[in-house]
Amino acid sequence: MPDRFEYFDEHGKPIDPADLDGGEYEVVDAPAGTEQPAPEQDPILATVRPPGVSSEPDAGPRLPKGVIVSVLAVVLVVGGGAAFALSQIGNENNATSMADVRSKVQSKSGDVVADTRPDVNACSGTQINDAAWTRNSDEPTKQLNVVDSLPLPPEFVKRSATSDDPADTTAMVQFGNRSLGIYDFNAKADKEVEKADRWWKVAVTTAPDLAVTGEEKGTGRDVDAATACTSVPGGVFRMIGDGIPDSAREMQADLVDVAVLKGDGVEPATVWAVAGDRLLKATLEYTPTDDE
Repeated sequence: MPDRFEYFDEHGKPIDPADLDGGEYEVVDAPAGTEQPAPEQDPILATVRPPGVSSEPDAGPRLPKGVIVSVLAVVLVVGGGAAFALSQIGNENNATSMADVRSKVQSKSGDVVADTRPDVNACSGTQINDAAWTRNSDEPTKQLNVVDSLPLPPEFVKRSATSDDPADTTAMVQFGNRSLGIYDFNAKADKEVEKADRWWKVAVTTAPDLAVTGEEKGTGRDVDAATACTSVPGGVFRMIGDGIPDSAREMQADLVDVAVLKGDGVEPATVWAVAGDRLLKATLEYTPTDDE
């Protein structure tokens, strides 16, 4: 078979071999290693396809149609799985976002409720009574959260134990910012006995630590400091926290029999309470609602 040659003019356009016989062209062999000029590209195609890129598909090895279909099926399955996983992640993110929104709304609702409540201040004694419980009454709107407790001396406990009603015989006086006097009054003593013999006094310091500093017979003439808070007669109060003596607990949970209570003259929410054989330091607070 004769060799086939392709001929191009100086612009790189192909020439029909039949035209070479007319003498219009001079045949020149290209030097070895010299590349033929690339054919001129159509101006329109040049806008959508870089020069030198063929418009014909690559004539490389072809896969059977069955193989192509199988590969596409795998890609679709994997792609579908990926899409499903991303969708699940999106749903989880949405669920998390909605949970955060609900939590924030509930928190804001609690803040609104809290903002409508007056500040807690135990000094006048009125808000302390909001933590009192009487039979057949509604649940107290406030409670006493015990944060510290102090065992009272044995002599005081012995004397107060003989009383039929400790709420009538126990008293509390605040001498200064950090000192209290806890008193037991022996109402059954002979009326002819001097008044001083009918009182027993326990001195307490409240800072830096809660501690008993001494005890002695009382004179019955001690009075509160000018900045002291009102004393509240004892009764049954709603109390939570640690240090509450079991002997003072009522049958119903969180209800405690208290002998006497008194707000602190320095800390508005602090309440001092004598219950059983202990002096309790408590924080007056609102009873939590279902939304809190």
